[in-house]
Amino acid sequence: MCQLRCPFTPSDFIALSDFPEIGIDGSGALWISKLLESASRLAAPSSPGIGAKKPSQASRADNDVYNRNSFCELMDLRSSFNAVPRARFSAARSASNMYEPLGTAAQNPFLNRSALKLANIDAIIPLKPVLVSQGMDVEDSLPTFTFLDLCGGPGGFSEYLLRRQDLVKEVHGWGMTLCDCKCGWDRGKLGEWIVDENKKNARTFESTPNEDHQSGIFPSKRRKCMSALASLQTRALHLVYGSDGSGDLCQPDNVQFLADSMAVRVDVVVADGGFAGARGRFDQEAAMLPLLISEASAMVQTLQPKGCFVCKFFDMTLPGTVQLVALLALLFERVTVVKPVMSRPASSERYFLGQGFRGFDEEESKEGAVSTRQAR
Repeated sequence: MCQLRCPFTPSDFIALSDFPEIGIDGSGALWISKLLESASRLAAPSSPGIGAKKPSQASRADNDVYNRNSFCELMDLRSSFNAVPRARFSAARSASNMYEPLGTAAQNPFLNRSALKLANIDAIIPLKPVLVSQGMDVEDSLPTFTFLDLCGGPGGFSEYLLRRQDLVKEVHGWGMTLCDCKCGWDRGKLGEWIVDENKKNARTFESTPNEDHQSGIFPSKRRKCMSALASLQTRALHLVYGSDGSGDLCQPDNVQFLADSMAVRVDVVVADGGFAGARGRFDQEAAMLPLLISEASAMVQTLQPKGCFVCKFFDMTLPGTVQLVALLALLFERVTVVKPVMSRPASSERYFLGQGFRGFDEEESKEGAVSTRQAR
């Protein structure tokens, strides 16, 4: 029995039978594929898989993604930790993860633990740069790698991606995170790469629409944009803070401003957003949903076809979260969920990974952005 009032009802959970095929590749990664039909069914508001199940169905642990009684029991146990002194809890949390020492300043060569999480994901499922060099000269055999880092302050993900790509000629990243001392970019560690776009009205390069569905933009325009990027430096992180200068991704105008500011659609989009005040809260999943939707909105406007998306989630039990995952599944050729070894067992943190972005044409992307703005 739940000692606290559980906000979930049996209809909030979905059956595993609603999901498509699951397989394991040579690297040991578990993938969900053949998504279109199943994801469409899950994403539909009238789907029998969401909101229309009989209460008795939720008690069958072998057929549900989450068993309500077990989930509420776990939430009760988690709430009991509130009575444990902070220092004692932190020590126990660290002791439960054998990889915890890697996150210490003495052993971590990167800015923070986040970089190691992305490195772990990359080791399991390589975030190989998508070769977007169609139409480029033969001598340009090594491509330019591009990425977008959403809510990434202080910059662990960006640091890893900038350092990782030793086999490509150039790496250019764009980033948007809150513009404050707690969540902002670490200019001390990333200073050699940082380019402040907002100081130039975030219009440093010509914003080029996705005119060619396969390569992101026409080859001639890609060459022009890449030439402009190359004139700056071979490793760069272009910071954008949006139309209001806040870096708040939950403001639709800032998302549109970011998309308009970028020279090209990128190879990889990473999103590591979260709320410090939501950690450990019973309603953490509900609090995260608006941010997750904003990250997804930014992704569809900036990721090129065949690109890769990495996004941090926490619990995946509420209908809104399940529907978002189902919608994301529609957009990629295959998806999986990974919990890096650096992610503490005491945390519900996990990462959604989509490979093979199906892409949108420019009109669909704009219509989606307008719909998101109106819905808010």
